[in-house]
Amino acid sequence: MIMQITSDFYIDFMNLNLYMIYKLRSQGLQFEEYDDWLQKKGNTIFNTHSMKKSEIQNTDIKNAYYEDLIFAYTNWMERIPDTIPRMIYKCKNFTCPEKYQAGLNLLERKIENGDPLFPHFSKQILDTRINDRMLFNYGISHFHLGIKPDKIKPIMVNRTSDILYAFIDNHNCYFIVIDKHNRWDDEELLQILNNDFPNVLSNSLLSGFKPFNLSDDQRKKARKNNLLTPITIDNDVFSPPGGGTSVLGTSLKARINLDMFITKLNNLEKELIISLNEEQERIETEINKKINGMNLSLIETDPLLKILDKENNLLIEITNFDDNNFSFNIQTISNGEMK
Repeated sequence: MIMQITSDFYIDFMNLNLYMIYKLRSQGLQFEEYDDWLQKKGNTIFNTHSMKKSEIQNTDIKNAYYEDLIFAYTNWMERIPDTIPRMIYKCKNFTCPEKYQAGLNLLERKIENGDPLFPHFSKQILDTRINDRMLFNYGISHFHLGIKPDKIKPIMVNRTSDILYAFIDNHNCYFIVIDKHNRWDDEELLQILNNDFPNVLSNSLLSGFKPFNLSDDQRKKARKNNLLTPITIDNDVFSPPGGGTSVLGTSLKARINLDMFITKLNNLEKELIISLNEEQERIETEINKKINGMNLSLIETDPLLKILDKENNLLIEITNFDDNNFSFNIQTISNGEMK
């Protein structure tokens, strides 16, 4: 007999993210307020649904706002490197002025140790409404090289006149140059990186494409208007190494990753319910308890997906979620602690 299992992982996922957004707001991170969002998005919502304002439920509008908030959070997270140790490589002409050496040494230690790099970013990192088009297009981050807490925003290091331009991937960090601000649309930075480390951009190479050259003004105008344009380096053509931006200036990579995760989560929910029913007898034997039904709630997504069965005080941990197949472990919980 198939046992009754209730769940709504999508709502749980929304609530987990909204709680994180609430915590970040309390720490000073800025998100778009509902009234500001409604003023910009209200007409779009009504036109999309072809309804009068009176026919749209307030909950529907609020849910649309919450979905945009969660994407804003995901988009912001795309700007923050994972806290994992990385090897550092420097372009052959890379130099550091003496006045920044202590700050560079501090940043290098953090990169190699896998410490948070957040304090070295621009203060704009505290506002999720602002997009980093250099990162989203070129994949290049920029860091301040201060060593003391900033006087206005102590969570950040003190600002420096020049900044470090660097390319970060999952394993390495490539120092390109220390230079002035405002090189946000300067493809020469990618030229320098590609000359010394051609393997870094190899995944973005568009084979068979003819060179696509834009003037500096044309390139800046295209970036300002969030137009997705290829990048030409030494007659080779590359797609934006950072994944590119949407028409709103947000990260395409962030949008794709969020949509893929939600799809995988929905698929997991369906398959997990089938698996739990198929393995009900085995589970009952392992926990020495008869199960008549389950009430599943997603309680954690990182680093593992964890699901609480409120009906039976069971904790389900999902493994191999990145693969087509998944497996799960079940533990009983007593007084909030796992046995």
